[in-house]
Amino acid sequence: MNALFRTRVTAVARVSPGFVRVTVAGPRLHGFRSFGRDQRVKIVVPGDAEPFPDHASGDPVPEPEWRARWRALPPAARPALRTYTVAAARAGELDLDFFVHTSPGPASGWALRAAVGETLLVSGPTVDSGPRGVQWAPEAARRVLIAGDEAAVPAIRGILATLGPEVRARVVVAVEDTADALLDPGAGVEIELVDDLLAALAGERAADYAWVSAETSLVAEARRVLAQVPRVQAQGYWTTGPRAD
Repeated sequence: MNALFRTRVTAVARVSPGFVRVTVAGPRLHGFRSFGRDQRVKIVVPGDAEPFPDHASGDPVPEPEWRARWRALPPAARPALRTYTVAAARAGELDLDFFVHTSPGPASGWALRAAVGETLLVSGPTVDSGPRGVQWAPEAARRVLIAGDEAAVPAIRGILATLGPEVRARVVVAVEDTADALLDPGAGVEIELVDDLLAALAGERAADYAWVSAETSLVAEARRVLAQVPRVQAQGYWTTGPRAD
């Protein structure tokens, strides 16, 4: 089951030119289950008003309940919902890395002004949950392609930390500033920093499995250029166009 956890910001750091790391903690986060890899959580972007004041006690709220409460709010009063990778998880504490695009969205805009002591509502799996929010699924593949833009870097970092010595990975990341490629290659990993992600992926035939995350329209094209790869897991992490929560 997923639930909404009430957390407090305990640290904010600019870890690279493009990334802001927000660390949150709270006693109820001991009930959060971390799966690593590209695990995603949903955040309720803080706004002018507390969306769920009757849950100020901090008890986790089951997802169907908090979603219903969110939908019941007038549209203009609904806080934005955004999805992020868990950059790191420790007992009672999470790191969330926000990439700040040229035109910051609601979540990265908040991260730029986040302050220690602020409340952040985070929805994720509870300790009794099976794997949730994880799309990395190479199964028996031993030659993998991992690709994305800056927004995918935290997920790529989490995936690389789980690779066994038998896996050979080609990692392709499109970045404007190489300092935002916060990756440790490790054994058996080849990392390419590129300007044009699609051009770098075109003609890929060596991989048995590919994982791609980037801007939504680019991901659709990535599926096309990776037609020779037997299995492709591709998802849009952000979009330049309109979106609905």
